[in-house]
Amino acid sequence: MGWRAVRTVWFKELVDSVRDRRTLVMMILLPLILMPLITLAGPLLLQRQMEATEQSLPPVMLVGGTRAAELADRFAAAGVVDVIYRTELEREEAEQLVRDGAFEVVVFASQPDESSDAPVELEVIVQTQRRASMDALRRIQLQLEAEAARIVAERLAERGLPAEFVEPLRIAGIHDLSTDDDFGGRILGMILPFFISMWAVMGGMYTAIDVAAGEKERGTLESLVMAPVSRSALVLGKLLAIATVSFIANLLVIASMVVTIFFLLPRVLGVEEMVLSYRIEPLSFVLMLVLMVVFILMVSALLLSLSTFGKSFREGQSYTTALTFAVMVPGMYFAFVEEIHVATWVYAVPIFNVLLMLKNLLEGHVVWVNLGVTFVSLLVCAALSIFAAYRLFLSERVMFRS
Repeated sequence: MGWRAVRTVWFKELVDSVRDRRTLVMMILLPLILMPLITLAGPLLLQRQMEATEQSLPPVMLVGGTRAAELADRFAAAGVVDVIYRTELEREEAEQLVRDGAFEVVVFASQPDESSDAPVELEVIVQTQRRASMDALRRIQLQLEAEAARIVAERLAERGLPAEFVEPLRIAGIHDLSTDDDFGGRILGMILPFFISMWAVMGGMYTAIDVAAGEKERGTLESLVMAPVSRSALVLGKLLAIATVSFIANLLVIASMVVTIFFLLPRVLGVEEMVLSYRIEPLSFVLMLVLMVVFILMVSALLLSLSTFGKSFREGQSYTTALTFAVMVPGMYFAFVEEIHVATWVYAVPIFNVLLMLKNLLEGHVVWVNLGVTFVSLLVCAALSIFAAYRLFLSERVMFRS
C-alpha cells in the first residue's frame, strides 16, 4: 500500500463529495445557517412568551367572607392579577371555571373570628398543566407572602416585639464561587458535545453512502476494485474522505455555535450583560481536537462498513441512519442531565465516553485516568472499525452483491 494511492483515492472521493449537493448541505449549510437559527429560535420564542405572560393579568377568583374580600382588595391594589370576588361558589362550578379557562385560579378563603389571630386557610383550585395557571399561582403565592409579612409586622408592633422575634435564623451572606467562565463552560458542555457527536455521523453520512453503496448502485465499484490499487489503499482513501468531511462539518458547527451563544444570542435578546468571557485552556482545546479526530475516524469507519452492506444508495442510507440514533439518545441524555461523579468504567463505553470527556474538557474538570481510558477505548474501537471495513472490502460476496 502506497501513500500516493491512498492520497489519490482520498482526493478523488473528496472531489466527488464536494460535487454532491447533499454533502454540501450537511457539511456547510446546516452548521452555518440552520444550527444558529435553531439556537436563536428557542430563546426568542421563550422570551416572547414570558414577556406576554408578564404583561397580562391572569384572571383569578377569590371566594369567601370579609377576609377574602380584604385579600381581593390587596391583590387588586398590587395589580398582579385580575381578581374577581364572590361571597359564595359551589366547588364543582369553580372546578369547571378553571377547566374552561375562564379563571386560571380559584381560591376559597376561610372566615375565622375577627377577634382571634387564627390564620386564614386557603384552598386553591388550579390546573398545573397550563403555564398561565402556574404563573397566576406563583403571583398569588408571592402576594400572600407579602401580605403575611405585613400582618406579622403589625401584630409584633401591637405587642411591642421586635421583628427579630419571629426570625430566629438568618442567612448572613451567600458566597458564590461560580464565575463567567464556569457558566460559559457549562453552557458549551451541555450543547457542544451533542452537536459534535451528531455531526461526526451526519457530516460524513452522505459521503460514506456515496463511496460504497452509491458506487454499487452506479456500477463503478467493480471497475474501482479492479484497478491496480490495493484494497487497503481504497479503504483508507475512502475513510479519510469521510473523516475529512465530518471534521470540517464539526469545526463549522463549533464555530457557529460559539458565535451564536456568546455573540448573537445576547444581542438578539437585548441582554448585553449575558456576554460571557469564556476561555478554554490550550491543552484542553488540543485534547478536544485529538478526541474529535479519533472519534470521527471510528464513526467514519462504521459508516463505511454500514454503507458497504447496502446494495443501493437508499439501503445504505437506511443502515447509516441507525448509527445516528445510537449517537442521538446518549447525546440528548448528557445534554440535560448533569453527571458529576461517574464511574471510571463508563469512560470505556464508546459514545458515552466521548460525550462525557468533551463535557469535562469544556467545563475544566478533567481526570487524567478517565481521559486515558477514553482514548484507549476509542483507539481500540477505531482500529476494530477500520479493520471491519477492510475485511468487508476483501469480501467479494459483500462487494459485488446486487
